[in-house]
Amino acid sequence: MNRRAGLLRFAGAAWLVFSVIALASDSSVLEVCALLAGMAMMVVMWQLLRTAERERRQWRDILDAMQAGIVVYDSDDRLLLANAQFRKLFGLSELDAAEGTPYEQLLRVRVRSGLVPEAAGREEAWIANRVAQRRERTDNTVQRQMGNGRWRRIIEQRLPDGAKHSFSIDVTELVEKEQALASAQKLMNDALDALPEGFALFDADDRFLLCNQRYRDMYADSAAAMVPGATFESIVRYGLEHGQYPQATADPEAWLAERLRRHRETSGEPILQELPGNRWLRIDERRTASGGIAGVRADVTQMVLQRQELEAMRAQLEKLSLTDALTGLANRRCFDARLAEETQRALRHTTPLSLLMIDVDHFKRYNDHHGHVQGDAALRAVAKVLREQVRRPGELLARYGGEEFAVLMPQVASAQAQRVAERCVAAMTAAALPHGDSPTAEQVTISIGCASYQATAGEDAAAFVKRADAALYHAKSQGRARTVSSTADV
Repeated sequence: MNRRAGLLRFAGAAWLVFSVIALASDSSVLEVCALLAGMAMMVVMWQLLRTAERERRQWRDILDAMQAGIVVYDSDDRLLLANAQFRKLFGLSELDAAEGTPYEQLLRVRVRSGLVPEAAGREEAWIANRVAQRRERTDNTVQRQMGNGRWRRIIEQRLPDGAKHSFSIDVTELVEKEQALASAQKLMNDALDALPEGFALFDADDRFLLCNQRYRDMYADSAAAMVPGATFESIVRYGLEHGQYPQATADPEAWLAERLRRHRETSGEPILQELPGNRWLRIDERRTASGGIAGVRADVTQMVLQRQELEAMRAQLEKLSLTDALTGLANRRCFDARLAEETQRALRHTTPLSLLMIDVDHFKRYNDHHGHVQGDAALRAVAKVLREQVRRPGELLARYGGEEFAVLMPQVASAQAQRVAERCVAAMTAAALPHGDSPTAEQVTISIGCASYQATAGEDAAAFVKRADAALYHAKSQGRARTVSSTADV
């Protein structure tokens, strides 16, 4: 029966009593009626109290059945209510948790029971500190491990009338999951940091999620920009501003656009990236199942340096294979290759091409008279003089063999070639390199035969050289130290 029904019953009994009083005429009847009214009121009050107690027990049973620990204090911090779960958690008997018990006394019970290990040896100080903290705080949420090893989340709130209520729930499973997740995260981070490669992960919006320490070390100049939520572009731009990418020096924006394109398309093709100090990284990026981008950076500096060294050696060997060791000019092999190229080009485009065949006059007699060491020096001197006269881009000066030299001149017609030849003869004479056994002159001289390629006749390279050789023969037969053009060019 609820309180409303009890009040109705009380009102009905009172109406009956006053009705009897109104009908009574003598005092004895009035006394009886008064007695009956009093008894009726006592019955109603007893029923109301019994109903209230029953409802209170029902509410207490409900609270005691709850897994959450619930406690309520009044404005003076005296206990009003504590359910069974709260008493169990804090080691309190029903007597310990009697209504009206001060909060400080409950703390003392807990400390005496050994449920507060951190208070051992400083019990009074610990109690005083907790009481002071409680007075200072209005609302508070803490997560604490209890004496039985379980974890509880405790939430305290101050009510408008100054009372304070608190409830706590068991969050052990949640804490254990969080700890397991943290442990797995640490294990993953340890594994990533143990990798020799750099690793970074970006989400589907291209925002930074995580990276290992190796990745930060590789990109030290932009490491400060690697914060969760930063976009890949913002991190790369930060690196650009700090000079991290030598390949971007010429056109930073164009380089950035291409880098972003390669990053977002993730075609699977590796990227070779240069860093300051001639350091090189191989970048491999892939899309994850969730749409993010996982990237691995491997330091391939040694491999790139070895390749650069091999390429330099190959270039040097190629150069050596095409260079005359004595004079430093192109050798016969280089001349033959260029001659084939230039004759084909001249034939294809019908453009002029001229050839000078040069011979050092009486060079055998020079060797016999001055010795082979001096002969080598003389050839180097001749090469130097000729190099100073052959200056146009595309022209090739080569040592053809022994004391013979050749000059291949693309885009040069016969008349201009003849002038170059005459200039070479004059420069050699002016060099005044003594020749102690020359019947032609007191100094070293040269003879030159000139020829221009006959593109319209479909002349081959061998025939072209033969005509220049014939012109050289005529120059020598006419007294040396002169130039002669091929009769076909006249």
